[in-house]
Amino acid sequence: MQMLLKAGRSVPVDVLAVIVAYNSEAVLSRCVTALVAAADQLRNARGAGTALVVVDNASRIPASTPDVGIPIATLRLGQNLGFAPAANLGAEQGHSRLILFLNPDAELERSALTRLVEAFDEPLTAVAGPLLVRSDGEPMVSERPFHSLRRELRAQLLPSRRRAAFGQYAWSSGRGRCLSGACILVERRFFESAGGFDVAIRMYLEDVELCWQAHAAGRHVRFVPTARCTHGLGLSSDGESFDSRVDLHLTLLGARVEFVRRRSGALVAKLMRAVIAIGAIGRTVVAVVAGRGWRRHISVLHWAMTDGHAPSWDSFQAASSGSATSIWPRLRRDLT
Repeated sequence: MQMLLKAGRSVPVDVLAVIVAYNSEAVLSRCVTALVAAADQLRNARGAGTALVVVDNASRIPASTPDVGIPIATLRLGQNLGFAPAANLGAEQGHSRLILFLNPDAELERSALTRLVEAFDEPLTAVAGPLLVRSDGEPMVSERPFHSLRRELRAQLLPSRRRAAFGQYAWSSGRGRCLSGACILVERRFFESAGGFDVAIRMYLEDVELCWQAHAAGRHVRFVPTARCTHGLGLSSDGESFDSRVDLHLTLLGARVEFVRRRSGALVAKLMRAVIAIGAIGRTVVAVVAGRGWRRHISVLHWAMTDGHAPSWDSFQAASSGSATSIWPRLRRDLT
């Protein structure tokens, strides 16, 4: 593990930005360029300094960043640790009051960082996040309820429909429930008191747990819709996402079940898996009739009925490197 400083000597900063990169060369430069513009606006508006740490999670091509006007360090890891452990390592590289966790496929609008920092003028604020938008400006899900059996019932059993990107209360009040980790600003003192991001499941659980811990501590989670950030979902890792890979999709489902198990107990978690299984049966029938895409739903059904945990990180790593067979032959063997 080697840290390479790319811009000047270490200077005190108010915001340390942490970007965890994994095969993100196609989008990282644009992300950093937008961050620097937002940092420049923050410095002009509030006299606050920004620095950046890029944590390279063993990318095939080592992450490189443009030569820009803020201090930048690159932390190159020998193996892919997953998002949460890598983000925690990045946060340890500074002592700023605030830490910005930013996906490589996310681009801050120029005023966004300033507006997020302003949320911390309220002393109880622990976490703040922007309105995420697609490249065409359409809002994405940026603030949402916490995972629950009731929410899973709606997701699995009701007809799909366009979900609002934010609740009306959150939009009008700025008080959020759970924010997306694609772009999230966190008070360091709170982050360290919470033990950093939860690493039990190395993706898809960390932002949910952090926001829950903030509420549990009596701190505020602020949704700032006037701060906007364009998010190219799935572009940060060669286009791999839970929509394109079954093992990532099962990791997402496993994180949801684990969150509910922690809050409501093992029985409710089992009921949640049963609901996911029922949803998978319905989707399998629809897919078979349509003649496409049914193996993915069989994989989810098998997972929900037999295990319910997120895939192990070692098996995920093997699949990412191409050294493991696809998940379907393994499931087919288990089912026969």
